Amino acid sequence: MAVGISFSIIGNSPPLLAAALLRRASVSRDTPYMLFVTTMGSVCLQIVLKANALDGAWPSRLRTRPNIRWTNLLAPPGEEPLALAYDAPVHLDWGRAGLEPPVIEAIVTAVHPQTAQGRMTAVLRQSALASPP
Repeated sequence: MAVGISFSIIGNSPPLLAAALLRRASVSRDTPYMLFVTTMGSVCLQIVLKANALDGAWPSRLRTRPNIRWTNLLAPPGEEPLALAYDAPVHLDWGRAGLEPPVIEAIVTAVHPQTAQGRMTAVLRQSALASPP
C-alpha cells in the first residue's frame, strides 16, 4: 500500500487534527475511488482506501498515487488566519510486513544568523520510500 506523506513546517506544530474522506466523482478508474486525508499538526497523510468493485485490480500502472496539495486554514477568533500548506507528498511503502525503522531519519534545522528565520526539513529514510509504479 503506497501512502503519501507531506509536511508543513511552521515551528511548533499547532494542536490540530483534521480528516476528510474524498470520493472519486468521475467514472474513470485512473484515480482511486476513495482517499482518506488526515492531518496531525504539521504532518499530512493521504491513504488510498481500496474497493475491488469500484477500483478493479490493484495496483494498476494507470493509477496515480495520492498527490494532493493540502492546506488547513486556522482562523482563531480575533486573530489573522494562518494557512498550513503541506508540501507535495512523498510516497511510502506500507505494504511490507514486519517491523521497520522510523520513516523520518533526521530533521535538519537551518537558522539564518542575522534574521533568526529558520526552516526545518524532514529527511525520510530511503528504505521507507515506495518504488515508482
